[in-house]
Amino acid sequence: MHILLVEDEPSVKAYVAATLHRAGHTVEAASDGDEALRIYRNRKKCGYDLVLTDRWHPGMDGIQLAATIRRMNPSQPIAFQTAGSTDSIVEERMATYGVNDLPRIEKPFRSEQLLRFIESVTEKFLPKTDNERQSPTR
Repeated sequence: MHILLVEDEPSVKAYVAATLHRAGHTVEAASDGDEALRIYRNRKKCGYDLVLTDRWHPGMDGIQLAATIRRMNPSQPIAFQTAGSTDSIVEERMATYGVNDLPRIEKPFRSEQLLRFIESVTEKFLPKTDNERQSPTR
């Protein structure tokens, strides 16, 4: 899979990117929403299998980024990696931007947890193979 990772904390960005690379994914990384949006727009024709963004980073934050990408491409899989629990103010802001339904994984997480999360998010969006479409016969 080709994943756009948006994370402003260098150590977290390096950990997540390394985990995804080891699992065979291609990762492009950005440190904030503005940079991520430029990268996303430049790759618009090829697209990404997933945009994985932190909720909070300098400039355009992850909530604004997710809403902007969703307007550009409503079928784009997007997920949040978050630090700390979500309070009612954050939930309200996410609802205002129309991204409160996006999946999220809470930091800190282990590599295995991240990979299971990525798999669960993307399996809803990726096309099924012919074998997966066929129902079992008995």
